Amino acid sequence: MDRLARNIRELLNIADNLAERNVDVVFMEQNIDTTQAGGRLVFHMFAALAEFERDLIRERTLAGLAAARARGRKGGRKRVLSGTRLETAFKMYDSKEYTVRQICESLEIKERTFYEYLKRRSEGNL
Repeated sequence: MDRLARNIRELLNIADNLAERNVDVVFMEQNIDTTQAGGRLVFHMFAALAEFERDLIRERTLAGLAAARARGRKGGRKRVLSGTRLETAFKMYDSKEYTVRQICESLEIKERTFYEYLKRRSEGNL
């Protein structure tokens, strides 16, 4: 049931749209039948609990990321080029003696990766 929609409103809209078409909603695993009053009550309660659980997970994840940032950790992949390898790549590029392909082959990186570094350098994000 919690995989059907992102929040209670969306879940209820789906259930209402199905009910308007005379389609009964029955969740076999949870044994919930929305054709009966008790089933609708349990359906709404489970939907609220599922949304609450999703919100808790989101809050914990954001708190964990903030704590990691406070400890100086950054997310994402490690950079392929750094330090002297990056300086060498930029010197080769700026000298205009080498093509991007030659630079990438010598450093064993993909051209797309090198172009990303060039873009970051021009934006001042290195």
